[in-house]
Amino acid sequence: HTVSHNHGYMLVVSNAAVCGGGGGLYSRLWCVWEVYCAVRDGVQLVLHPRTRTENYLYGQRGKERFDPEKARCGKPESKPTDDEISIRHAIGTTSEWARIKDVIIEASRNLYGGRPSDALDASETILGNRGAELLVEAMKGDPSAFTKFRFIQCQFGDGAAEALAEALQHNHTIKQVWLSQNNIGDLGAQALATMLSRNTSIKELSLRRNNIGDRGAQALATMLSRNTSIKMLDLGSNNIGDLGAQALRAAAKKKQGD
Repeated sequence: HTVSHNHGYMLVVSNAAVCGGGGGLYSRLWCVWEVYCAVRDGVQLVLHPRTRTENYLYGQRGKERFDPEKARCGKPESKPTDDEISIRHAIGTTSEWARIKDVIIEASRNLYGGRPSDALDASETILGNRGAELLVEAMKGDPSAFTKFRFIQCQFGDGAAEALAEALQHNHTIKQVWLSQNNIGDLGAQALATMLSRNTSIKELSLRRNNIGDRGAQALATMLSRNTSIKMLDLGSNNIGDLGAQALRAAAKKKQGD
């Protein structure tokens, strides 16, 4: 209940070993039990994009034949374990099993033909700095998996922006970064500007509706004079004053002249 009260969530990150044998993640009753506990306590279920595939979640049975009540704690041919008996007794009614199924399918609504999306998209998920940093850390394991990075309205600030900047500094596949409607200030903008002074793959950066002031805007303006790849920089609805606006106008004018 504390997690729910603090707008927390349960993040499911891919682990191929858990899904061995073609059964899928939710052929395992322990994993179904975790979802039940989240539903019971009002905690949002968030699936990492690499987890959010039909084969990973449901295995060979697929979404259409998915039934969490058929999940097992052991091998299908084995007798029910004590854990399995206890879990089934705790979940109990048919309506609760149906609710678990609905939550899993809703969380996996962005399926892409059994393949992960090319976008790491956690928009409108209350992550905070720590949650965003964990997703960035997961991204490092397979940096070529994504070309778009979208954290819109996720309630994180400079710490997450700095972690993201570090992760993207030497990334050559991400082309689009959308970080609108968060709480990123000058420190986060400066970290992103430093990263973009070195990164040559990112074409679009949206920082609309954050808390960036003159110092952050000046750092981004300096970046624009060095970066030849960025095509779109959106800083609308921030806290940028005359000094920052002047620096950005000068940088944009120079870029157009180049």
